Amino acid sequence: MAAQRRIDLVLDSVKRLLRIGATANLVNLLQKQHPADLAQVFTELPDKDREASFTLLVERNGRLAMVICYANDVGDYWEFIDEPRYKLKPSAEALKLGINIALYSLTH
Repeated sequence: MAAQRRIDLVLDSVKRLLRIGATANLVNLLQKQHPADLAQVFTELPDKDREASFTLLVERNGRLAMVICYANDVGDYWEFIDEPRYKLKPSAEALKLGINIALYSLTH
């Protein structure tokens, strides 16, 4: 299946699951996708569906399944921490956030 067709199918499924509030099914769908495809899906969502900067998807047993940091600079801070593009303090805070998320997911 062509990459764009697969992304379109995932996007349609995400919209449908968001509309009916089926978060468990949404977690299952998103866990099976390649990260590059997920990035494409979230850029194509309408603004009303991507207002939240941070979204937590939790499994039925309460475990954290996924943290989506969308439409904020956290990923940019991580990516360019070794370049003078951003100030050091917010870059360090973003790095601490990422470490905290990773440690939380490993211990809970």
